[in-house]
Amino acid sequence: MDQAFVILGILRDGWRNKLSDKFSISVDIEDRLMHIRVWGFWCLDEAHKYRKELSRAMDVLGEDDPWNVIADVRLFPVQPAPVQKIHSELMRRALQMGMAKAANIVGGRLTRIQIEKLALSAWPEKGHFNFFSNLKDAEAWLKGGESGHSGGEDKGNIQSFRHAGQS
Repeated sequence: MDQAFVILGILRDGWRNKLSDKFSISVDIEDRLMHIRVWGFWCLDEAHKYRKELSRAMDVLGEDDPWNVIADVRLFPVQPAPVQKIHSELMRRALQMGMAKAANIVGGRLTRIQIEKLALSAWPEKGHFNFFSNLKDAEAWLKGGESGHSGGEDKGNIQSFRHAGQS
């Protein structure tokens, strides 16, 4: 096993890693849910580590049944182009492997713009990526219907990713 890969806990037959001070990934197999948390400014080496571990997490979930993602990107500033490219490639791979929805918890406009741009380059079809200001609304959207609205009081913070030119 890779020295950088450290198991911190098991989530209903899933796993959790903490391999760096820049991200954490956990998988709940029973709920078919991946939790991702990223923060800080990354160098390319960090992005390569992230790609390796996120690929492991996707392999754990497999391609047989759809799965979802909650990504907390509130502390993830705009990244350099090579790091963004790796994130876009990973988004595309996740969709190809069966990811149904990704609920992104964003803290600011620049982070949201970055994730929207990456989502557009990965998969221009709308409906897979949504943006929220808190975990409660993100979880509600993943459990709810296709509209992207949780039905909660804070609907203004829930907006679907749309391809450029779509309303």
